[in-house]
Amino acid sequence: MKIILQILLIISLFRCNSASQNKVQISENDLLLAFVEPESQGVNSERLIELLDFVKKEKINLNSVVIARNGKILLDAHFYPNKKEYLHDVASVTKSITSALVGIAIDKGYIKNENQKVSNFFPEHNNLFDSESKKELTIKHLLTMSSGICRNFGDGERQLEEMRLAKKSIQYILSQELVSKPGSEFAYCSCATQLLSAIIQKVTQKTMEEFGKETLFKQLGITDFILSSDKSGITNGWGDSYWLSSDLMKIGQLYLQNGNWNGQQIISKKWIQKSSIEQIRLQNGEESYGYKWWIPNELEGLYEGRGRGNQRLVVYPKENLVVVMTGTGFDPGSIGGYIINAIESKTSLPENLLANKMLVEKLNEILKPPASEEIEKETGSPDKIDGRVFKFEQNSFGLTHFNLSFLNSKRTELTLGLNISRSEEYGDRIIPLGMNGQYIISNNTRFNTPMAAKASWLSENEMEIDYNDFSSNHKYSIRIKFNESTAEWEMFDEAGFGETLRLKAKEVNQ
Repeated sequence: MKIILQILLIISLFRCNSASQNKVQISENDLLLAFVEPESQGVNSERLIELLDFVKKEKINLNSVVIARNGKILLDAHFYPNKKEYLHDVASVTKSITSALVGIAIDKGYIKNENQKVSNFFPEHNNLFDSESKKELTIKHLLTMSSGICRNFGDGERQLEEMRLAKKSIQYILSQELVSKPGSEFAYCSCATQLLSAIIQKVTQKTMEEFGKETLFKQLGITDFILSSDKSGITNGWGDSYWLSSDLMKIGQLYLQNGNWNGQQIISKKWIQKSSIEQIRLQNGEESYGYKWWIPNELEGLYEGRGRGNQRLVVYPKENLVVVMTGTGFDPGSIGGYIINAIESKTSLPENLLANKMLVEKLNEILKPPASEEIEKETGSPDKIDGRVFKFEQNSFGLTHFNLSFLNSKRTELTLGLNISRSEEYGDRIIPLGMNGQYIISNNTRFNTPMAAKASWLSENEMEIDYNDFSSNHKYSIRIKFNESTAEWEMFDEAGFGETLRLKAKEVNQ
């Protein structure tokens, strides 16, 4: 569909018989269905070209950026190896979607309001509400990250990992001693969001995923996504969900339109307004938080969903703008600066056919892989390494062993042994590696989503692997140095998560 639309746009750009022939005609009733020329919505195409050039030149780990203004798509850019049809982990942007579903549950009468006590929903755990503070805990406290369950971000992430390992997640969360009075201060806490998913499941007798399909996703035409669950069968409301950038855009557009979609009120305007204004101020005094939406306070009225690796769903009512950004560690501010600078008018700008043509060419260009590299001489020693199995020392990451199989000059396979209980990833994962400077795309990931990998020799006994698990917000740079019977493994995530993982591995006999 995208290719057809781009062809239509190119054809329209070269028709010069009349002004009307130079545009892609779109009915006012159509929403987010096709590209329009940016100038028709007051946006300068040349600034968008500069944005794409900036990302490519600086090798920024941006996977996609989608921009809509006035309900029309102006830019739908996907950078190799990502594609429009690939699902992408949006991480904690999931929390904003969870908030939407809480609002719908209130609108439909399943929940009275956000001031209801959490204890009302878990009578079977009444013994865990063992303090006056816990008894005062409300849904609003969960929505605003002021539950008192977590002390700070780091403590919250530790609790999240423990919750993911727990067979009874809700019992684990409610058993935590509160570190502050509910409502008194902001402290980022993913566990608190999982309680919201559990409450939705309690009152609707449907998982949050099932409830979402019935009341939100179907209405927006969203059918292709992944929502994971914890060990208790409760949909993960805190994160770990995968979406198309275009579908995430629809959710942002729904919020921009105060919950109305093609004449149907999906979420009440009242809930949208409550969600997108300051409900609590962060300790730094610079940012605010609504109902699972961040409010930077830099641009008046702007609010956004944020996720690990700097995933973004941005809603900016003042400019009638929605922006989606996905990637594996990048600076959203640098991307957003180009977008804001591209907005030059509330109304249309003069046509710029040359810039429109160049923009289409750029969109096609960034989808393409780089040219294959001609390797004149093999610098490594694959024969000495091929098939040898190396067992890792014990580590918290969950890696157990690895080996390399050199199939030909263009393709090698990395086998990684996994034992990751928190995400239930076990056994061997086989990753094809391109050896000619090009990625090989595979679906050998946790949810069979796309990833890309390539490798090269640094010296006779040292190899570098570019392990680009872009759909899951990870881009690992791996270096392996082979010794006589051991290997040294260094792995760094360019998405900015943690320090370099350094492991020793010892060869084992098969």
